[in-house]
Amino acid sequence: MFVGAAGLTLAFAIVGPARDAGRVVSASAPPATIAYAVLNNFAPDLLHGKDGLPPSRVFPLKYGPFNTRIDVDGNAIDAHEAHLAYFEGQYWMYGREWGCGTMAFGRLRDNDDTRNDKPECGIVSLSSPDLVHWHVVDADYIPMLSGVQVGDNKPQVVWSAKLRRYLMWFVGPRGYYVAESRAPGGPWGDVFKPTGNYLRHDLNIMVEPDGSAYVASDVLAGFEGRPGMSPPFWDVWVQKLNPDLTGTTGEAVRVMSHVSFEGIGFFQHGGYWYMLGGHTCPNCPSSDISYLMARAPLGPWTNGDGSISSPLHPTELSDDGCLGQNKGANVLPSQSGPIVLEGIMQYRSSPLDKIAAAGKMHGDNNQAIANTYWWPLRFARDHHIEPLVCRAAVRVPLARPVRTSLAALASLTAIPASPHQLDCRITSTSALQQRWTVPPDTRIRALRIPVFQRTTNVGPEDQDPIMNAGLNVRVGLPSGQSVSATFPPGSISWAPRSILVNLPTTLRTGGIIKVSLTTKATNGCYGVMVGTATATLASGIYTALEGAAHDAPGAQLVLATIAGN
Repeated sequence: MFVGAAGLTLAFAIVGPARDAGRVVSASAPPATIAYAVLNNFAPDLLHGKDGLPPSRVFPLKYGPFNTRIDVDGNAIDAHEAHLAYFEGQYWMYGREWGCGTMAFGRLRDNDDTRNDKPECGIVSLSSPDLVHWHVVDADYIPMLSGVQVGDNKPQVVWSAKLRRYLMWFVGPRGYYVAESRAPGGPWGDVFKPTGNYLRHDLNIMVEPDGSAYVASDVLAGFEGRPGMSPPFWDVWVQKLNPDLTGTTGEAVRVMSHVSFEGIGFFQHGGYWYMLGGHTCPNCPSSDISYLMARAPLGPWTNGDGSISSPLHPTELSDDGCLGQNKGANVLPSQSGPIVLEGIMQYRSSPLDKIAAAGKMHGDNNQAIANTYWWPLRFARDHHIEPLVCRAAVRVPLARPVRTSLAALASLTAIPASPHQLDCRITSTSALQQRWTVPPDTRIRALRIPVFQRTTNVGPEDQDPIMNAGLNVRVGLPSGQSVSATFPPGSISWAPRSILVNLPTTLRTGGIIKVSLTTKATNGCYGVMVGTATATLASGIYTALEGAAHDAPGAQLVLATIAGN
């Protein structure tokens, strides 16, 4: 076993490789031994509920704290409503960024998306050989059409064999858009509107091995009662895409009409077609997941019991969505055939997250510390989907084995064991501290510490754009000297991202190092990541200073030391 920096575990096996291609592929015959990745979805509560991030009382974290994944540079993966693909022998992840401070409020506002001087943070593309070590290939991509930013929601990339291009479909305020590239990770070129009708809101495309494809979507059908006071209802559509995957052919079927069903997952598996979704819920910390099935993409569609009643009543797979909301299906290759990972976004909530007028739950206005997770779907012999089990970790078969000699984190050390938990207790009345002992032959020239900011979420209509004071970092050295740095709020991401603290000279002596993080801010908190303590930080102690000092045995600050000469 190898504990990966991305907050996952990889199980290795030595078998023959699968074929590479510009689309999903699978091995022709099951090998004797399978390589797996183990994805951590929830983390052990190393802080015993004292992490400065209390959830809504309506949705307690009954499975434990959410695991925060990090990339190979030690930053949190800021990819939301993410979709996975497999191109050219690599896994790819595409998602919406929130780290720049994007806000999304409830429908009671005239403008739903209120941001900090940017309409969007952008779209990020990451690659991985193993679903473990994620590398940012392209970040902060903001699609433009006629000089106007057009959205960045729910990106999904497909391979157009006819055009010999990768096409990124995504959702904006006026429906779907498409950008193209010669490579799966960009750079992304021209943006255009796909042709066809019913191309709005949720998006999931299924491309079959022969290159034919279908898109599932939902279109606003109306409100029950006054707009803005109750959830919207949708017409759910499946349409065939044209041969170059740039629009629809006109072949379409309305699967359901005027239903509370969104967050669509749409895919083909074992000769059957499936559609997953849940009740309408804006940024919701929890929603049910149900499914329909059919023998052909254009139907007829039934629920899991074979009923074709009108209206259809989807068959439930989970009553709480593993404390998240369904966001799409991901069909990936494995050595024994295609697998399906259902994407679930675990929205962050807080005690005041409520649309007061409607009495409906609403996740935080900024979701930079939310996470997207993938659960492998299990199919019964009769092709029905088995109920979703919300495990802390899931095992996913890989497309091919991966060598254990993967590149380390350059000159970075001291990343604690995964999974990782967030701690947002750097406020005007509390601070966080990590101390440890370094050996005499240490050569450290700088520290990198992933940090984030989070202003108080006082409701769906109000939240400050940034903290009202900076983050102070003080590093005490074995010599008794110290180095201090202050980082202004505008330099701190809303998703954990590393700040750099340079030492005056390269540290060459052993002794105790103490890192202290404080602020004078009064409108929220700064936060860090912690993981299970390892021997990397010898004699390490992680402490919260809240009036008195409270040590957290077994916890360790996520940081990296950079070696010097």
